[in-house]
Amino acid sequence: MRASILITSALLVPALLSACAGHGTASTAVGQAPTVHAYTAQDKAYLSSTVPVRADRVLLYVHGVGCPLCASGVDTAIMRLPGVTSSSLNLATNTVMVAMSGPDRPTPAQFNRAVALDFTLVKIEELR
Repeated sequence: MRASILITSALLVPALLSACAGHGTASTAVGQAPTVHAYTAQDKAYLSSTVPVRADRVLLYVHGVGCPLCASGVDTAIMRLPGVTSSSLNLATNTVMVAMSGPDRPTPAQFNRAVALDFTLVKIEELR
């Protein structure tokens, strides 16, 4: 029985990862169209800013996240940034809601680097 569990795990994990944008070709669940966010040149330029965000919440628009494992990695990277108190990635919309508090805040460039480890940040929307 133990051998069958190991064999099943060895077959299942690669199959799950092969459907993940970060580990394979597909960027969404089977039969689901990828989410593509519209953005402007100004949005793209803002991603390199080194001025800390002022808002208590931001919405990050991300391309390429396709599975819960990816979402966990993005959330973990964002939670390491200064002042971030919560991060929640929505797989259906490929957006990340980030809450912050305190005087230290991440810059758009820091958000960009955190997401760019595996995916593409295309826009940051500061929420009031």
